Amino acid sequence: MKFIRYFSVMILVFLTGCATVEEARRVQSGDEVPIGERTPTAAEVGLSGDKSVTLSELEEIALRVNPSVRQAVNAVNMSYLAVKMAKADFLPAIGAEFGHSRSTANRSRHNYDYDTYGTWSGAVGFEMMIYDFGKTDASVKAALEDYKATLQALRNAQNQVVYAVRTAYFHLHRAIELDKVAKETVAQYKQHMEHVQIKNEVGSGIPFDLTKAQVDYNNAILRENAAANSIQIAKTSLIHAIGLAEEASFSVKSVKLKEYELDATTLMAMARQSEPGLASLIAAEQAAKLRVDKAINDLYPTFSLDLSGIVTGKSLSFPFLWNVTGAAGVSQTIFAGGRLENAIKLATLELKNARGAIASYEQSLYMRLRAASLNAKLAKKQLEVATQIEKQASEYFGIVSEQYNVGKASSLERTDAQVAWMGAKASTVAATYDYQDALAVIAQLTGDFPEYHAEDVTKPDFE
Repeated sequence: MKFIRYFSVMILVFLTGCATVEEARRVQSGDEVPIGERTPTAAEVGLSGDKSVTLSELEEIALRVNPSVRQAVNAVNMSYLAVKMAKADFLPAIGAEFGHSRSTANRSRHNYDYDTYGTWSGAVGFEMMIYDFGKTDASVKAALEDYKATLQALRNAQNQVVYAVRTAYFHLHRAIELDKVAKETVAQYKQHMEHVQIKNEVGSGIPFDLTKAQVDYNNAILRENAAANSIQIAKTSLIHAIGLAEEASFSVKSVKLKEYELDATTLMAMARQSEPGLASLIAAEQAAKLRVDKAINDLYPTFSLDLSGIVTGKSLSFPFLWNVTGAAGVSQTIFAGGRLENAIKLATLELKNARGAIASYEQSLYMRLRAASLNAKLAKKQLEVATQIEKQASEYFGIVSEQYNVGKASSLERTDAQVAWMGAKASTVAATYDYQDALAVIAQLTGDFPEYHAEDVTKPDFE
């Protein structure tokens, strides 16, 4: 019995000392949950204080901490393990068994004459697949294609995160620039109101002009408050896109995305090379093709080799009784109620669906690229026109202001000119960031984004 306890302790020590078990227990305890599996603080990602950051810095932070990227990384590692498990079918299965049995033998019902005896036993088994007409090989190759698909899914998750950050980034800049326009409008209306007050005090003004100037000034303040609130909303959206859940006081630097040749055919060619969603579907199609091979190969027999040895005895001392068994076998399914044939049909239909998914995705991708290129062209043209209109409106406002000061223009004419000028400035801001938004969409649809190579993505060693 002491030997049994010693043997049990040895097994327990081996299991608990295993690095894999230790890692599982560490994760299970939740004592050291990494960023991405929990929401980090702004200080942890370097966004505390009044730090000024660029778009690329925010993209790098988001790719490192956003939970959707972390989930995609875990999916890659899971598919990596699936390949390793499929490859394990090429290796032998070795098992061991150790046991002890004890019995009593009563020889009479009327007295307590009985014996006890025990038997120790141990066994080792070896089983290995010799040849299965490519079944295991097809399973491994299909798992490898699934692994490649999850790698593309990881790139797609990164692409979506980068796009969300860029969109929120430019919306924040839009709100900041519109707030500047609103502040400038308030300053101008205030200056005009003070000018009218002075004219009324010296008796050369019109009371209606002062009332109108005051109303215009108060309305401008309301618009300024709304613009300031829009900044906070836009910044909250950017914080969410990064992967935070608290306020952060960082400021953003101005940046422009690279420009593209705004031709749908050219952009589609780029997308076929690097868009991760399409690449993931192509890998899934390859996996489906290999599953057809696996289903067909299941029709053929499997050859295997079995070896086993067993020792028994009444005690742990020699000599033992021992026996060795060896067998080579072949297994073949004769009839399975049509399961094998239907499995082939099912795998074939899955392949058809995979190809249909690629075609559908390509068509949708081209449509979105076509729309994005047209929107980018329109935004670029609108920016050119808005810039010119703003320049003209500024000059016109200066002329009307001078005319108003000498009594040749009414207060209403001056207000109209000012509204036109501020509206033109706002249109220029809108056109500027409409163009940047369109470029961000093109970058997302073509898969043109900075990839973050996570250190904890399991590197393949089986390709």
